[in-house]
Amino acid sequence: MRDIENIDGELRLLARAWRVARELCDRMPSTAHIDKLLDERAAALSPWGGTEISLGERACATSR
Repeated sequence: MRDIENIDGELRLLARAWRVARELCDRMPSTAHIDKLLDERAAALSPWGGTEISLGERACATSR
C-alpha cells in the first residue's frame, strides 16, 4: 500500500488536469481513477488496514 503523501500528490495532479479539461474540453474525463485513489486513501487511513468495503462497493451493494 502506498503512503498518503503519494496518493495525495496524485490526487492534486488529477485535480489540475480536471481544471484544464473543464476549460478546454467538451467532455469531462472519467472519475474512475479519482474514485480508486480516494478508496486507496481511505484504506490507508483506516484503523482496520483497509478491510472495509470501498465507497463504490457500498453504492453497488445498496442499489441491488
